Amino acid sequence: MKAFRIAGVLALAAIAAAMISGWRAPAPSPARAAPVVTKAVFAERFDVPNDWPLLKKQDRLPLPPEIKDPVPVPLPVPVPTEAVAMMQPDEPVEVKPVARKKTVAREHDVCTRHHMHKIWIRHGKSWRCRR
Repeated sequence: MKAFRIAGVLALAAIAAAMISGWRAPAPSPARAAPVVTKAVFAERFDVPNDWPLLKKQDRLPLPPEIKDPVPVPLPVPVPTEAVAMMQPDEPVEVKPVARKKTVAREHDVCTRHHMHKIWIRHGKSWRCRR
């Protein structure tokens, strides 16, 4: 703990000494001018061979021909199915009614649930529970 205090004091002392001595950040380097590209350098970099064909608008692929009267595609014919007789049980199955859980009658009044009485206040506009 003592070491942290000493390190903190030394760091603050170094910052204060730098401020007092007038320490400044190094000056930014002067901006360089953009290099000048001559026509010879440009031609050397972007030299296009003479035998390279130049593409024109006429050299594009033609659009596909429009179809005037489309041929209708016939829909698949459904396969006729046979009627299957369903198997019926010999005896009718008795369906038992679903047993419902019996719910305990709960008191609908919050106050009664907490063993209190409901009292209307502010001329019936609101209520509160009271013992």
